[in-house]
Amino acid sequence: MTFKPIALALGLAALVAAGHAAATDSCSPSDIATRHHRIDLGGHALGYQTRAGLLPLRDDKTGQISACVFFTAYVRDPAPGRAARPLTFLWNGGPGASSTLVHLEAFGPRRLISGGDPTQPEPSLLAMEDNPGTLLDQSDLVFVDPVGTGFSRSASADQGRAFYNVLGDTASIAQFVGVYRDRFGAKAQPLFLAGESYGVWRAAGVADALEKNGDKVAGVILISGGIPVGPVLKPEIKTALLTPNRTAAAFYFGKLPADLQGNFGGAVAASQKWAETIYAPALLRGDALAPAERETIALQLARFTGLDPKDIDRATLVAPRHLIATRLAASQGKTLGTLDVRVTSPEHDSAARVALIERYFREDLGFEDDQPYLGLGDEHRSPAEAQWAYNQADAPGAVIVTAPDKAQHPVAAAAWAIAMDGPPGGSQPWLTRAIEADPGLKVFIAAGWYDSYNSCVGNAYLVAHLPPALGRNMTPVCYRSGHMIYRDKDAGLKLRSDLRRFYDLALGRPGGR
Repeated sequence: MTFKPIALALGLAALVAAGHAAATDSCSPSDIATRHHRIDLGGHALGYQTRAGLLPLRDDKTGQISACVFFTAYVRDPAPGRAARPLTFLWNGGPGASSTLVHLEAFGPRRLISGGDPTQPEPSLLAMEDNPGTLLDQSDLVFVDPVGTGFSRSASADQGRAFYNVLGDTASIAQFVGVYRDRFGAKAQPLFLAGESYGVWRAAGVADALEKNGDKVAGVILISGGIPVGPVLKPEIKTALLTPNRTAAAFYFGKLPADLQGNFGGAVAASQKWAETIYAPALLRGDALAPAERETIALQLARFTGLDPKDIDRATLVAPRHLIATRLAASQGKTLGTLDVRVTSPEHDSAARVALIERYFREDLGFEDDQPYLGLGDEHRSPAEAQWAYNQADAPGAVIVTAPDKAQHPVAAAAWAIAMDGPPGGSQPWLTRAIEADPGLKVFIAAGWYDSYNSCVGNAYLVAHLPPALGRNMTPVCYRSGHMIYRDKDAGLKLRSDLRRFYDLALGRPGGR
């Protein structure tokens, strides 16, 4: 191989001999299944090859196989005179999630049938259909299941923990990208990375690792996971900028005052203006606020979130996520979802859905493996879920930020708890370093108004307050959707349209913006 290995963290050299043999037998490149398919895209036939199989990762010191990573690749049929097509690696998050959502609901050429409205029950018919929103017309696609998800496995059970952490996961996926490109002669294809939710961290970290390794990344696509540039904004500002998303939730349930309830765009714009000009400065003043000022802020926060004023804690002046979830639909006896506040019932992978997905891999794609596909349903949980470690602060030169003292600074501590209510420890400046290494790298950032974990206006505010050399490379966009943007028919169509323009932008083609 010509790929320069990226070191895997935390003791991969200690793999046991039995684990080596098992991994070697289970991820031979000769076992990769290839087939040819065609789909119809708006009256035009698109032919493509599928590749489904396992590729080995090796310890950079011993050369021994440390894991087998499962992938599903879609490669459009070649055409004479066509320029090298982009190559996009995609994954979900969790941690512990397989890639099935971005693969079989969002961007793959085949998708699970959906009604296009996440607030309604799924159609009774559970089947696969051609996906008119696939990105295969723009780029070859490789959907990656990180170690411990899908059919991906470490060489031994004991070695799983080496991958079930931020640093080991990032290094392993960066190595996989290089292995795949070497194996299939794809080094000349412009490289894109795409992640959803925690997969945003993975995409940013892998971009940083690849750029350090001398591998140019043309574009990074971040869906519903924020912008991993480290602690740029103060927690008080980040907390304040979550308010417009809370306003969107209240609007959906008809809980806003009459002057705000009439127009969605007007309501979130008014909320944004208040959050930026009044609420954020008030939180920054924190303990210095007079009682009358606290009362005014509490009443305004209740106004923009649909909460009862008595529910707003005058000491902290914040509205925690659980408060929104339990109050807005309390009259219906329901608790709102966190990934999509419009959905008031928890989602579970049905046995029929799990069986259909596994059948797609084994029958449609021809991948033969008798192991369960991890990351689907309660019976197929990934071991990464329980064992994951957020060890990003262990990297050399890591940025470490400590929480305010709750007793001395209650407002700042409450704001911190909300702003950091995501992956523990906060992100590192992965994207900052990647763009500094390659000023041509472009970043697309997507978020949904009904996602309680993300801030639509917060993304745009952060980009606007980055140094111009960073901010001008980033395109933040917001959608009338939840966390899984593609589950809304209209939002999904807009997302795919925006991504097609992003490919043009990142590649310097006409049509980019």
